[in-house]
Amino acid sequence: QEQVAKRKVERKGTDEDLEKVKPGDIFDWAWGYDQTNVQFFQVLERNGHQVTVQEIGQKSVLGSAGFMSDRTLPLKDKFLDSQDGGGRPEHSNRPFKKILKFSGGKPFLPMPYGWCELWDGQERYCSWYA
Repeated sequence: QEQVAKRKVERKGTDEDLEKVKPGDIFDWAWGYDQTNVQFFQVLERNGHQVTVQEIGQKSVLGSAGFMSDRTLPLKDKFLDSQDGGGRPEHSNRPFKKILKFSGGKPFLPMPYGWCELWDGQERYCSWYA
């Protein structure tokens, strides 16, 4: 029980941890089965632990193409047009709200099939199946 309580406190983060996330920051989410889908989300605003994010576009890194794969980078401020996401905000291309969580002081956003991490500036591997 003590470990569970400690983990809950850690997941909330400290005030210093919260200050790591600002409007304009980018989170990346890699997910999939038999392929690696990558989505980037830009922070529009933060109010305490709550952030409003919206999906942004991405571009392939020149020369990174492989067999049904490549590497990609986000396009900051290039918000995707709104469309129906099948009821899932993270697939709707409209702004949506998430609660910031932390692990070892690093911010993340819980998502279906995983989590979004604060983007570290590195290219992301993605792949597709036919």
